[in-house]
Amino acid sequence: MQLTTISGVVKLDNGTPAEAMVWAWSEKGGSINVKTGQNGVFSLQVPFGGQWHLGAGRDVSNFPYKSSEIIVDADKASISVELVW
Repeated sequence: MQLTTISGVVKLDNGTPAEAMVWAWSEKGGSINVKTGQNGVFSLQVPFGGQWHLGAGRDVSNFPYKSSEIIVDADKASISVELVW
């Protein structure tokens, strides 16, 4: 099976990298969850082709923060994204 690597960083709206949970789900079915490092960097592999929806979230002092969801086409060997909240 051919895979696409989606990598990127999660940032606060002021540009500061943020540790968070990143999720991805496919319109063809399937989902993946990964945790970023403290620097906000993440990487995940998904099947080649189709559209994937990605987002990130984290609780800070019992208040949930969530990025906007983005959609990427998994039609390249690697894709770089930035998730901001």
